[in-house]
Amino acid sequence: MKSDHIIYGKLELNEKIYPFFMQGQRATIIQIPIEDIKDFYCLDEVDRIVGVTNSNKIIALMNCRFSNSSKIALPYAGIVFSVAWYVEYDTEDLYFDKVCFTSSALNAFFPTIKAIDLGTHNEPFNTDGSYEIRIRPEKETMREFTSTINGESVAFKLGIAWAVSQRLEDSQIGKKYCECSLTFDSTKEIDSLSEYYLWLYDFLVFITFRQCVVVDKIILLKKNDKGSYKKVGSAYFFSRHQGYEAKTIKTITYDDVGKECIGRLFANVAMRRNDNRLNTLYVPETDEQNRTVDAVRWLSVALAFEGEFNAHYPNYKYQADENFRSAKEKLITTIDEQIKLSGKSKNNKVNSGYKRFRHLIDTTDTTLEEKFNLMFEQHGAVVQNVQKRYMQANQITDTNQQLASRWAEFRNSIAHGSLEPIDGRDIVNYALTKMFIYILVLEASGIDRARQQAIIEKIF
Repeated sequence: MKSDHIIYGKLELNEKIYPFFMQGQRATIIQIPIEDIKDFYCLDEVDRIVGVTNSNKIIALMNCRFSNSSKIALPYAGIVFSVAWYVEYDTEDLYFDKVCFTSSALNAFFPTIKAIDLGTHNEPFNTDGSYEIRIRPEKETMREFTSTINGESVAFKLGIAWAVSQRLEDSQIGKKYCECSLTFDSTKEIDSLSEYYLWLYDFLVFITFRQCVVVDKIILLKKNDKGSYKKVGSAYFFSRHQGYEAKTIKTITYDDVGKECIGRLFANVAMRRNDNRLNTLYVPETDEQNRTVDAVRWLSVALAFEGEFNAHYPNYKYQADENFRSAKEKLITTIDEQIKLSGKSKNNKVNSGYKRFRHLIDTTDTTLEEKFNLMFEQHGAVVQNVQKRYMQANQITDTNQQLASRWAEFRNSIAHGSLEPIDGRDIVNYALTKMFIYILVLEASGIDRARQQAIIEKIF
C-alpha cells in the first residue's frame, strides 16, 4: 500500500455502521455522533474489524489498536486507530487454501534469471540485428518442496512469473519476479495469515542477513470444485522496514542450500517464533548497520550465540566429560541428602541455601570460553577463510584459544556494566560469533560442511 493511497468505506463495529478512511497504517472513523462516542471508551485492541470499501471490496482491518487520545473525541470529530495489516476480499467468505508471496528478497533467493534461456551460443544477436531470448517453460524453472512446521505439512512452490507491459511508451518489455506459494491441506481462516507471513519474513531475514526485508505482495486463493485455485483476495502487512537492496551475491539462495535441505531449513527458522527461540538481535537492520559495532550489539550477538549453542549442545560438558558428570552428580546427591536429613521440604526456608546451591550446580555446564573453543574445534575449518580476512584487516595474531578467552572476558565485562573500548580482537570475535550462529542453524538443518563454508564466505 502506497503511503499516499487512501481507502474509503464503511466499517461495522458494535453492530453499528461507521464511515471511515485509511491512509497508510492510520484509520479514521469519521462523523461520530455524541451518543456513539462512549462505544469507543473501553476499546484498546480489536482483532478484526470488517467493512466494505467504496470499490465494493470486503475489507478486514486486523490487530487494530486504539490510543487513549483517540477516545477523547469531540462530537462529529473522529476516532483514530492503527492497523497492523488488512485484507481485501471479493466475497464475505474470509478463508483461503493457498497464499502467494512476492518480495525482492525472494528474487535474490530464487534468481529470476533462471527463467531466461539465451540459447546455446554466447551472442544472442542475429546478423539481421534481431535479438533472441527464450522464456523457459514453468516446469523447467519451478521448484517444489514440503516443510513440516509445528506438525503442519505445507507444500511450497517457487516459480518465476512475468508481468508484460503493453503500454506504448514503456522502455521495458515488462518485469519478472519470484513467486512463493504455500498450499495447505485444509482451508484456513484469515486470522491465521499473520502466522504464515511471519514464517516467510523470518526465513527471508535469515537468508539475507538483513532485517529490512519487505514482503511486497500477498495474494489469497481458494480451491474450487474443479480442483483449481482462484484468487479471492489480497493482503498487506505494514512494516517499518525500508532500504533493502536485493543482492544474490550476498544472499543464501535455493541452490546454496540444495533441494534436500531447503524444507528442513525453512521449518527450523519458521518454528523459532512459536518455540520462543527467535532472536534476530544479531541480524543487522541495514547494510550500514552491518558495517559498525558497539557494546550493545556485541552483547546482543553474544547472547544470541549462547542461546543457539545451548539449544544445539544441551548439557554438552555433562555428556562429554565423565569427570565433570561424576562431580556434578555427587554434589547434587550430597545436597539432596542434607535436605532429606533436615526433615523439611526443599522449599522450606531452612533449606533455602541448599536449594540455591543445588540450582547453581544443576545449571552449571559448559563455560563461555569452552563454548567458543568448541566451535573452533568443530567448525574452525568452515570459518577459517573469513576469519583470516578479518584478522588481517584488524592486525590480530591471537590464537583461537586466546580469542576464546578474550571473548568470554569481554562478554562478561559488558554484561556487568564495564564498557571498555572495543579493540581489534573484539571485532574479529564479533564477526566469528555471527558466523557460529549461522553454522549452528545450518547444521541443525542437515546442511553439509562444504555448503556451510560456501554460505559463510558468501554472507560474511
